[in-house]
Amino acid sequence: MKLNYHNHNQQDEGNSGKDSVCIKYGSVYYRIQVDQIAYLYKTEGIFFLVDKNKLKLPLFMNSISEFPLNLSGNTFFRLSEGIIVANGSVTIASGLDRSIAIASNNLYRNKFAIPKVIENDFRFWLLKP
Repeated sequence: MKLNYHNHNQQDEGNSGKDSVCIKYGSVYYRIQVDQIAYLYKTEGIFFLVDKNKLKLPLFMNSISEFPLNLSGNTFFRLSEGIIVANGSVTIASGLDRSIAIASNNLYRNKFAIPKVIENDFRFWLLKP
């Protein structure tokens, strides 16, 4: 199956930034607004985008840097080279030796180890409004 990215630029609405991505999977196009992205993650060499509305799509790219939208700032947090989570779609569970980020959209749920070196930053980010 083929996947294509198309950036949608909202210049006609006064927004010079990109706010959505159009992903072709098979013969269907999915337009995902940046504020509807729950998380991106890589498993077994394949990236997946999980949105907040029960959609999970494979992304045929080699690194998160190839994703056409900027997923940073207060809304998104990069846990590792293969994981970005959105605030509001992730919680934290503390264990004896490590903490786990639990990302979910109520249909799909993934657990990701939080590297010790960024755990405090991640906890602080979760508390931001």
